[in-house]
Amino acid sequence: MLWQWLNQWRVRRLTGVPYEEIVSGPGPARTVAQRDGAEHFVMALADGLRDALAAADGHRLDEVDVPWSQTEEFWGQAEPTHLAVFLRSMSSLSRRASERGDKLYCWVCH
Repeated sequence: MLWQWLNQWRVRRLTGVPYEEIVSGPGPARTVAQRDGAEHFVMALADGLRDALAAADGHRLDEVDVPWSQTEEFWGQAEPTHLAVFLRSMSSLSRRASERGDKLYCWVCH
């Protein structure tokens, strides 16, 4: 689910920074492991996205959950309040990772 969210519009909406700056900056997103012909893989998320999630306050996150719920990966059917809980959890995790200089990883299955 998070992997699908990492496209240009959503990253820019959350961070206020152009997608190209996020992915080309220090600590870019990259695949760190894959198997089964890339059906399963682990991504290191861009440090810029981690830092933006860490810095996002409740108001910024609230601006993202409703538009995200209406996107094609959810067939326009997602519950914004559930996504808000997820975003707040990701923001908290991102703060802890940023404070320690850790990366964030996402495991993806197709």
